Amino acid sequence: MANSFEDLNRRSLEELRAYLGQLSDDQLQQPLEDGWTVSASLCHVAFWDRRAAQFIYRLEKDENFRSPTENVHVINDALLHQWRRIPAREAVAEVLEAGEEVNGKVAGLDEETAKRWLGLRIFALDRSEHRLEHLEELKNTFA
Repeated sequence: MANSFEDLNRRSLEELRAYLGQLSDDQLQQPLEDGWTVSASLCHVAFWDRRAAQFIYRLEKDENFRSPTENVHVINDALLHQWRRIPAREAVAEVLEAGEEVNGKVAGLDEETAKRWLGLRIFALDRSEHRLEHLEELKNTFA
């Protein structure tokens, strides 16, 4: 195993894939709190996985790359309107494809590079926490 996050990321994506495969189109469009829907929540997870993958791409090219400070709540609020426009099944495909992309990038990191990048505090290599947080929210919605 290249680093300590590979297995966590793989398992969380497998769990997400298995659960999402059980949901109907109606369930994927179900409203959640504060204007969110199930599919918008999936697009949210996909965005943050893709963002993490992009940080890895940039850091691989330029170890000195840094990102300006951002407020995640402002970003989520700004993108929610777009995420709600994405068809529900496309949201499922996007969250799984984004997860595969970032899992592949994280799995390819050696432990030394992973530790160095964690020290930058600009993105999470452990994508499982965010995925499982939202998966638990979905499970509670349909419990």
